[in-house]
Amino acid sequence: MTFTTQLFQSENLVLEAYDPEKDAASEAAFSYDPNYAAVIDGEGVPHPLTVFEVKKKREEELKKGGEKDNFFLFALRRKSDGLFLGILTFPHVFWFNRYAFFKMTIGEAETRLAYFTEALQMGLRYGLEELGLYSMYTSTGEYEPEVKQGLEAAGFHEAVRQRENVYRDGKLWDRVFMEILQDEWKTRNAQVQS
Repeated sequence: MTFTTQLFQSENLVLEAYDPEKDAASEAAFSYDPNYAAVIDGEGVPHPLTVFEVKKKREEELKKGGEKDNFFLFALRRKSDGLFLGILTFPHVFWFNRYAFFKMTIGEAETRLAYFTEALQMGLRYGLEELGLYSMYTSTGEYEPEVKQGLEAAGFHEAVRQRENVYRDGKLWDRVFMEILQDEWKTRNAQVQS
């Protein structure tokens, strides 16, 4: 099977290089959502971040990624007006066995409902076609039902469940790592195109 789809554009969206100077302010505003804040800074307890904190974190990541060639970060924008919607990131690409963790996050809930599936397809095309990965995985849980359902609809399956690992809204939730294999992706796409 040969891949012939457009990688960086879809019907409504564009993937572009992340620009800390202009994108950090939008991400800082999105960080009031703990699920988005956890994507920016997964090391500690999710909390709102300042523009300076987001900018510094992203600049450090981009510098480190440029040195190691195993980190990718894209801004997800609406094609019609260039509005920053969120990010697609591959913070850990393991080239030796061709798998990667990725996170695709859209900041506003209404925008997420409108564009999640389309943005996810762009992320999958980039990872499985352009990077040639055999496997991609991400994390979510019942605290993000629309994300979990979107991943399942795209062909992801549950690989690992960490019981009561995420604290949101006064409750402990399971963190679920979900995975898709390149072969499964090819088979699904072949069926859709037939």
